[in-house]
Amino acid sequence: DLGHPDRIVILLVGCGGTGGFAAHILAQLAVWAKGAGLDLRLYFVDPDHVEEKNLVRQNFCPAEVGYPKAFSLAWRYTAAFGLTITPLVEPFSAELLDRVQPAYSPQGTLTLVIGAVDNVCARRAIAEALTAKLQAQPGGRQTYGWLDAGNERFSGQVIFGNSLDPEPLLSPLGYCLGLPLPHLQEPSLLLERDR
Repeated sequence: DLGHPDRIVILLVGCGGTGGFAAHILAQLAVWAKGAGLDLRLYFVDPDHVEEKNLVRQNFCPAEVGYPKAFSLAWRYTAAFGLTITPLVEPFSAELLDRVQPAYSPQGTLTLVIGAVDNVCARRAIAEALTAKLQAQPGGRQTYGWLDAGNERFSGQVIFGNSLDPEPLLSPLGYCLGLPLPHLQEPSLLLERDR
């Protein structure tokens, strides 16, 4: 249950192998939201630049080599769909999250962080920022969510969460009101692993 917020802020964190392809789907979602009159703000966050080696498995072309990944994808889908997508060529941080938060709105703002990162430091930054936001939020509806997506050589995961409770929050009728943040569901996401 994510409610009916006035605004939706989506931050795609990581624009490489997974995020580069998720960017297209998010741009399509933004087109739909624009047509439905929704205030959806889309940010692509990644400090890295496109390299030759990325062309084999990431959503980039030779003309984009040397450009920031977040900028390349934001520019491409802004031009293709007539959207405003903001590239942030920097690592994700709590300060960045504070910077993109819009002003107060009566129905609230849903902020969704989509983590498509390939390192534990980036996941820890997301976990720490969202944990702090949820701890500071006075009761009521959870307005932050984290969708973590990643892959290894033979496995992968997609996990959503929007709560600090270790178990799903269910209404008396059995509707899901909240899920634990991804690192609470799968603590190994924040552990160093061999690549």
